[in-house]
Amino acid sequence: MKKSKKELKIKTKEGFFTIILESIKGETGYTVRVKGLPEVITEGRNIEEAKKMAREAIEFCVECNEHSTDIKVKRNPQITTSIRV
Repeated sequence: MKKSKKELKIKTKEGFFTIILESIKGETGYTVRVKGLPEVITEGRNIEEAKKMAREAIEFCVECNEHSTDIKVKRNPQITTSIRV
């Protein structure tokens, strides 16, 4: 079972975040993790859906974290280019 990983930077209303897309050879879909937000794991049938799901999960997580002092959000402070897949 060979896994493939790809890192992308995505823009949300909360700022830029790095996501890690992982797929398994022979299977469809992607699992998505977010750097700086280890509690966020989501998935999508394709890259576009995976990015959309990640944005929604990030925004929800950040909103929840605003009401908690236990979790710190690590954002990417600078992005000079965007990646289109």
